[in-house]
Amino acid sequence: MRRFPSGEVLQKQKEQLRQMYPVGTRIELKGLCDDERDMPPGLRGTVVGMDDQPALLMHWDNGINIF
Repeated sequence: MRRFPSGEVLQKQKEQLRQMYPVGTRIELKGLCDDERDMPPGLRGTVVGMDDQPALLMHWDNGINIF
């Protein structure tokens, strides 16, 4: 049976992610598990936030927004 992180663990993960990738951080995509036609490796983007999972919310240079 899969256990989900407790609220405290999740908050710690979110804070670590915020510190590593603050809003405005530029990142480069290394690859995705699914072949996305408009998301090639090497694509760059800007972090615009984070959701509750936690996952980064992005504005990619090719105009794709993920938030």
